[in-house]
Amino acid sequence: MPNRLLAIDLDGTLAKPNAPISDSVLSFIKALELNGVLIALVSGKPAMYLSGLVRQLGLKKPILVGENGAEIYCSGTFPPRKTLTREPASPCAHAQIASHLTSKFGAKIWLQPNTVNLTIFPYDPQDIDVLCDEIRRYIADTLKCDKCGSSIYVHSDSVELVPIGIDKGTALRTIQELENIVKAETISIGDAPNDIAMLNESGHAFLISAEEYSSHIVNVGSIEDAFRKIQSLWGIQIDQEAKLSRKEWLIKEYEQLSADWRHRDAMLWAVPATSIAVTGALVAILGVKEIEITSGVGITQLLLATIFHFTALVKITKDHFFQLGTEGRLKRLCGDEVDAIHQGDQAEQTNPRKVVAKDHDLPEIMGKWLYKRIAKLSAFNVFFRVQASLAGITTALLFFSLWLRYTKEVAPLF
Repeated sequence: MPNRLLAIDLDGTLAKPNAPISDSVLSFIKALELNGVLIALVSGKPAMYLSGLVRQLGLKKPILVGENGAEIYCSGTFPPRKTLTREPASPCAHAQIASHLTSKFGAKIWLQPNTVNLTIFPYDPQDIDVLCDEIRRYIADTLKCDKCGSSIYVHSDSVELVPIGIDKGTALRTIQELENIVKAETISIGDAPNDIAMLNESGHAFLISAEEYSSHIVNVGSIEDAFRKIQSLWGIQIDQEAKLSRKEWLIKEYEQLSADWRHRDAMLWAVPATSIAVTGALVAILGVKEIEITSGVGITQLLLATIFHFTALVKITKDHFFQLGTEGRLKRLCGDEVDAIHQGDQAEQTNPRKVVAKDHDLPEIMGKWLYKRIAKLSAFNVFFRVQASLAGITTALLFFSLWLRYTKEVAPLF
């Protein structure tokens, strides 16, 4: 059971509003989860919105807090494993305010589909100040109350009205009680005034803002700064591989697989070429030295050549076997997420041989027509036949020389 809790805001903290969570940030959060840290996403967005988000992120057992603490989902599944909804302690005028704003601003605003809170998004962020002034004027002049039972939070893209008694801090205390996690083992990260209650309920708190609230809350410049401090506080050592973004990992894996493929491809060319050279040298020695193949020296050379050719045959077969495995992994890697590796017209470059072709001047030297046909050759099929033929020829010569030796009643070899 987790004994550490990381509570983290979404917009402005995990990611900028309407922007995706970066791969590096997500990788770090997943690494924390693997190290036994319970992850709680605490946001002004509805819990239902967060539920869809965490399933796409791949978090295993998150806690979701929506609408600034009004809703708590105890899992990312749908339906959730357990839900908690906090009702307003006193009547709110959200329905009247929403009706008034809709009639006044019409299509210029959008109301977030909440369960408890009232969240208004102007389509033009520059209308935030006008929207805030109208809300406060309507509450004071028409409803004749101070805040009408709600706290008002102003963000760069929206205005939130949250019933008094509902906040992220209260929700965090509820999670701590449910999961039996103490305040000292809780860390929270936020960026706005509606996060302060949550930060105050944590053993360590980080605010991505220059505005100072208390000595307990540490100001940081970015979420990456907060993550570095969390590593130090909890003494968690995260493997550098785990901190790689998905795109970085894909590129690194692709490069390693491509290098391995090219190495084995080079071996498929080198081994038969060496075999041909050895065979040529053997024939030259036998010819120049006028060594009879039935002699002890001749038979020994044929025996060594036969062993060499069969060894080479096994070598290129093994190289091809492993090359096929590498090629299969490359195809799966590039077939699933090729856009993360290549961009634009490079997207079809899933064959390492094609990638290598751009790294040298062979096409210009050999001519593009000839190069394309050589590049498309199945090296294994050609070289296996060559190598098998060489092995067969030397084996046949070896047995033929032995047959000649003993049919001519020559002295035994050994």
